[in-house]
Amino acid sequence: MQLAEMYGYSIPDDLSVVSFNNSIFSTLTHPYLTSIDIDISELGRMAMQKLREIIHDELSSGVRMVIPHKLIKRETVIPLAE
Repeated sequence: MQLAEMYGYSIPDDLSVVSFNNSIFSTLTHPYLTSIDIDISELGRMAMQKLREIIHDELSSGVRMVIPHKLIKRETVIPLAE
């Protein structure tokens, strides 16, 4: 974000920024970072399940997995202009 501002871009007016994993650093920046918050425990559980399937040759191709997540709206995103 600092680099964008060095080049004259204003966040969020000119450029929206979204982080991933909603770490503590999301609230240590200015402006506060909008973030995707994931259930890291569920991510680990699903990864282990898929690893077991690979090891036991039970994994079917083309599997789509969705990790529970939510958008934490803070200060780095605004609605698109009309």
